[in-house]
Amino acid sequence: MTHQIPKYHKVEVVGLILLEDVRFFRGGKYLDLKNGCVLTEILSNDEIERFCKGYILGEDVSYYNKRYGKWIHLKKGMWSDGATGAMDIPSLAWWVHDELCNTGRFECGSLCTNWMASTVLCNILWAEMRYARACYWWPVTFLGGGGQARKNGMV
Repeated sequence: MTHQIPKYHKVEVVGLILLEDVRFFRGGKYLDLKNGCVLTEILSNDEIERFCKGYILGEDVSYYNKRYGKWIHLKKGMWSDGATGAMDIPSLAWWVHDELCNTGRFECGSLCTNWMASTVLCNILWAEMRYARACYWWPVTFLGGGGQARKNGMV
């Protein structure tokens, strides 16, 4: 494996009050939720339900993809729902894929297409020796996901 699986943990909320700073992606941009904020004042009921099932990145992470020669930087506090629709596993793949799909860009500012986002996910899973997941998550994420990366083009 050429990288470490990042430290992360489940969202911590007590009585709908957030217990740490979180970067939550909504409406095409990151929303910085602050420790102590009341979620009902910021998020809809559906968003709160989804948010509380997610994970928080516990550290800054930098990943370099050799295939595209590009960096992806993830900031501590980033929120993710994990492997959307699949069993969550300890992996860097879904964090990086979420960032690429959220922003549609690599760290240098160049556009990331849906094809590229799915391929980067596959590259990470392969490096983590999750060969079967690398093979079947590529078409699933390509056909069913993408966010801003999909808006940048399928290939």
